[in-house]
Formats: sequence, structure tokens, C-alpha cells
Amino acid sequence: DTVLKYGTDFTMSYQNNTEIGVNTASVTITGIGRYSGSVTKYYSILGKLDNVTLSKTEFIYTGKEIKTGSYLTVKSGDTVLKYGTDFTMSYQNNTEIGINTASVTITGIGRYTGSVTKYYSILGKLDNVTLSETAFGYTGKEIKVGSYLTVKSGDTVLKYGTDFTMSYQNNTEIGINTASVTLTGIGRYTGSVTKTYSIVPAVQPKPTVTAITGGFKVVCTSDANAAGYQIEYCKDSSFSSSDPSYHLATYSTASANLTKYPEAGETWYVRVRAFITEDGTLSGTKYGVFSQTVQITAG
Repeated sequence: DTVLKYGTDFTMSYQNNTEIGVNTASVTITGIGRYSGSVTKYYSILGKLDNVTLSKTEFIYTGKEIKTGSYLTVKSGDTVLKYGTDFTMSYQNNTEIGINTASVTITGIGRYTGSVTKYYSILGKLDNVTLSETAFGYTGKEIKVGSYLTVKSGDTVLKYGTDFTMSYQNNTEIGINTASVTLTGIGRYTGSVTKTYSIVPAVQPKPTVTAITGGFKVVCTSDANAAGYQIEYCKDSSFSSSDPSYHLATYSTASANLTKYPEAGETWYVRVRAFITEDGTLSGTKYGVFSQTVQITAG
């Protein structure tokens, strides 16, 4: 049970005690004076995980585990370490959407020690955006369509201001699919989607309808933005297209004499709307809103 004293009872000599290694460094204790013999003890010099970087910190939600090993660089000093030989990785909370809620913990093994945890985000994608109405009447002011939008990531309905922002372009003047709204993910969501919509002529005022010989004359309110006008007329006030008297006529001018179908003394119902075209023809036509109905007795 006698405790010996260094320098009086023994000396020590070291071997391989600078570089990293497992049980490669050693110290030899040699008896002197009243003591003899020698003993060698081995010990490890371990590197520390002191330089770990994650080059990408945002990933798109897939519904499965998201592992980040290919984006990790693990070093001890300037030495690049090898997964499985020098360190292990374990993941936590790496499936569901969240900001810096997923993590990977790197733990040294073999000749290296210590652990480092890196956090990363799993973001949902704006992948299901619908605009329920795509044509709006001209007002002379910006036309915003937020109330007609449904924005989802998968089946999750997202909230404006929390999950996405909206920016508008060309949303004042009349045009076919020239106005647009761009939705951009924020917070836990990423990506952007642009939806286009049309701004069509404003609702037409009531037309002026007067009886003429053999029918009636319809005068629309001229709209400088319109390519033409449609006149809908029928003896049924509900304008049922299945009614034999239903007719829909297209004109490039704001007035028309309708004498082909009406008979003298018949009661007809008339309403009008303006329209625009994309290419100067009736293909790609977008219509404004019908006016209020006018009742007329044919002359």
C-alpha cells in the first residue's frame, strides 16, 4: 500500500503521445532507488468533432424521413472524417414540417469523441392552388382575388400572412389573362405559384330598347374597352336557353335592330353584355356581366 514518489522511487518515459490513436500512446514507469521493475500503460488520444457544417438547411416535405448526410462535412481540425469509421449519425423529428425542428446528431467513434447536433427545416410546398373565378368586371381600380383563392400544401389549407404572401401584377386594366397574382410561401412553406385572370368590361347599364316595325331596336352603352356586344333576348324572362324563343346575337357595334324573330305585339325580354377578345376574333373571348333586363312589346 506504499505510494511511491516520482523522481525518488520511479521515472516515467512516454511513447507516441502526440498523435491521435486508440491505445497507441504509452507511459513506462521504471523503478529507481529502492524500487525496481517497470510497467507500461497504454492510453488513447482522441480527436474532437470540432468542425461540422451542414451546407443545406431547408428541405421539401416528402412524408418520409429526410436525411442530410450528403450535405454534412465533418472534421476534426482540418481532417475530414469518415461516416461509420469516425462518427455515427442519428436523426430526430425529421419527417414532419417545421422550422429548425429536425436534427441530426453526429457522434464520434473510434479515434474521435464528442457529439454535435445540427438543426434543419422541413418546409411544405405550395402545390395545390386554385382560383375559383377567373374573370372579373372592370372597376378602374386594382382587382384583388384573394377571396377566390384556395391555397394548400398537400391537403393542408394554408393561411395568408402566416403561410404565404400575395403580390399582384397588371390587375387594373382590361385584358384576357393579363392580370396575375403570385403566391409565395413563407414560414413553414416554400415555393411560389402564379395564377392569371381576366379583367372584362364592367356590367352594362340597362340598354335602351324601343319598338320598331317588325321588332325592336337595342342600343347599348358604348364601352371603349369592348370588342363588341352580345344581346340576349327571349320571350321567357328567365332566358332559358331551352326556350324556342331564346336568341343570343353578337354585334361589333353598340346598337342593333332585331326584326327576324319578334312578331308584332309579342312581349320580349332583353339584356346585353360587352366582351373582349384575345386576338381580334371570337376565339378566346371573355364576357362582361349582363345588364338588368328590359321588357319590350315588339312593334
